[in-house]
Amino acid sequence: MNGLTEGLALSEPDDLATFAESQASTRVLRRARLAGGDVTVLPPKGFCIDGDTLRDRGQSFALIAACSLLTGRVVAEDVAPALMTVTLHRGQEMPGAQAMAVSLKGAVLLQELELDGVRLLQVDGPVPEKLSGADSQHWRAMTTVNGHLVSMALYAEPGSTNAGSGGLEVLAELAQNIRVESPRTAALPTSTTEAGRERLDVTHPRARPGDQSAEQKVPTGISGLLARLTRKDRPAG
Repeated sequence: MNGLTEGLALSEPDDLATFAESQASTRVLRRARLAGGDVTVLPPKGFCIDGDTLRDRGQSFALIAACSLLTGRVVAEDVAPALMTVTLHRGQEMPGAQAMAVSLKGAVLLQELELDGVRLLQVDGPVPEKLSGADSQHWRAMTTVNGHLVSMALYAEPGSTNAGSGGLEVLAELAQNIRVESPRTAALPTSTTEAGRERLDVTHPRARPGDQSAEQKVPTGISGLLARLTRKDRPAG
């Protein structure tokens, strides 16, 4: 299995396991620079990077989820649960939609869209083992940035808007953020241990009585990744 196929199939069990087993990430980031600074990952509003799962050696990788799940708190900008991945493949060209679908064994291509240098697919098929309870309909996206093929995926709970049109909007925004925020030309090599990573400020103002936008603590002890994604105590609407 080559690097591209691995990225498309999301063969990242260690990273997913780390996320599933943690109660809340110890490093919640609003952005991160990967590939020596060549690629900047900036999640859509309401989503953050799990800094504990960042990898920037060999095949760079970032895991993204709702900020509320990573911090263990519900905030005003809370979003519908979804899990996104970003994987970089240096020097590889963007494949066609059919080639992408074929590489996802057992998946059926439902939709294909092109948007400003980003190829987006909705597929119905197997999901990673760690996400066995996620909707089989999920989104994939690819684009190229500074000599890197950027492969993205979005998974959501069954029936969620993010398995449909909502997921398209979220993943398209992630892809466009990466294209816009990354340097115009490849950056000089830099240390990526902390440089270029913007932590989320998890210090929130004190709640006022009757303020419905104020944070509420998310119950701890949630076991398994799907439970982290579902969070049944979400406020209505």
